[in-house]
Amino acid sequence: MRARGEAWVLWAHGGGFCWGSARDGTGLRLAAGLGRPVVSVEYPLAPEERFPVAIEHCLAAYEAGVRERGPQVLLGGVSAGANLALGVLQRVRALRESGSDLPQPIGLVGLTPFGDLAGEGDSYRVNEGRDAYLRWRGQQERFARAYAGRADLRDPLVSPVHADWSGEPLPPAIFTTGTRDLFLSDTARIHTAWRAAGGEADLVLAEGMWHSYLSDARLPESDALMARLLDWCDGVLAGRV
Repeated sequence: MRARGEAWVLWAHGGGFCWGSARDGTGLRLAAGLGRPVVSVEYPLAPEERFPVAIEHCLAAYEAGVRERGPQVLLGGVSAGANLALGVLQRVRALRESGSDLPQPIGLVGLTPFGDLAGEGDSYRVNEGRDAYLRWRGQQERFARAYAGRADLRDPLVSPVHADWSGEPLPPAIFTTGTRDLFLSDTARIHTAWRAAGGEADLVLAEGMWHSYLSDARLPESDALMARLLDWCDGVLAGRV
């Protein structure tokens, strides 16, 4: 049995809110590389379950994990999962503002976050057709609507590019993207807002790389990013960051 209080990771997989599973390859690589417990959330998928069900499911996993494993939790996700991780953090901060003692995570990992479900960022036009992994028209645009339903696409919990990070000090964060990532603008906007609110945040921008390139372990760029990510996460989990 693991000792309560050991640092652990809560992970949300990607898949445009509509597919994917807790057996996310990036989560598995993190678990193998860190040698720490990584809890990957099997959240309900759209269109069968729409906003805010997935966020609430991830928040419930966060709360249960804190009770069972302790408060030293690193929160993260990739793509849609990064959106959900940012949504969970917003909910945790709102609860704390209302008097809850639920702790903030000790760090946040946002890998190529799908953060603007209205598709208004510049990279949604500039990188349409250049991203080797996904496209907006006819694909991510449909996923966004399938997930959001009738919710406002500019709601900060739907699109964390609109989140207000002022208030209580933020945990350290790392955000990653590539110059051909359809969601490059999302990552840039979230990172900028994080820093503007006084938070510490690393930004890893890979030349020529597309969305979620980390998922292709054959790429040297994927290996380089995983090494950087493991080093950063290990530092947070060990209390060095």
